[in-house]
Amino acid sequence: MNTTVVYRDTYKGVSWEINHIKRSYAKWWTYYIFLNRDRMTPEDFKLFNAPIKHYEFGGKTRKRYNADKIPDVFEFHGGCTYYSKDRDIFLGYFILKIGCDYNHYQDEQQQYQLQDILYDVKKSIDSFLSRYQYKRWCGNCGGVFNSSDGVIKEPDEDTYAFKCNKCLQEQNEKKELTTNEKGVQ
Repeated sequence: MNTTVVYRDTYKGVSWEINHIKRSYAKWWTYYIFLNRDRMTPEDFKLFNAPIKHYEFGGKTRKRYNADKIPDVFEFHGGCTYYSKDRDIFLGYFILKIGCDYNHYQDEQQQYQLQDILYDVKKSIDSFLSRYQYKRWCGNCGGVFNSSDGVIKEPDEDTYAFKCNKCLQEQNEKKELTTNEKGVQ
C-alpha cells in the first residue's frame, strides 16, 4: 500500500510541511517552506518569485518555474528540488512553496527519522530569517506586523506565538478593568 504521512506546523512564524512517503519500492522524506507575499517586502518577494522557464521535453514545449534564480538561503538538504506558486482566491494570499526531496541527494539508503527532518526544517527557516525580514501573523487579531511590533511567546513553534502591541494593550486594559471591578466590590 502506498501512503504519505504529512506533518504541518509553523516555526518562528514560517509555515512548513514534512512528508514521509512510503511506496512499495522505497521510502523517502520531503519538506517545504511556505512564503506568503503579504508577509515580505515587495523587494524581497521579487527575489523569490521565480519566472517561468520554457523547455523542450519529448518533442513538446513545457513550462516550469526557473527556481535556479531564487536565492539559495534555505540550505536545503541536497538543494532546492521543488518550487510552486499558489493563490488563494478567497483570501487573496499568494504563497510560494519551496522545498527539497531527500531522494535526490543520493542518500536513499539513509534511515532518517522525523526529528532529523524537523531539525533540517528549522535550520532552513533560521537561515532564511537571518537574511530576510518576514512579518508575523498576530494570533489574536489576525493582522500582519513586523516582529518588533509585538511580543513572541517562547518557544516560538506555534502559529499563535505572536501577539501585536495593540492586542497586548487591549488585553492589559481588560485585566485592569477586571482588577478594578474586583476591588470595588
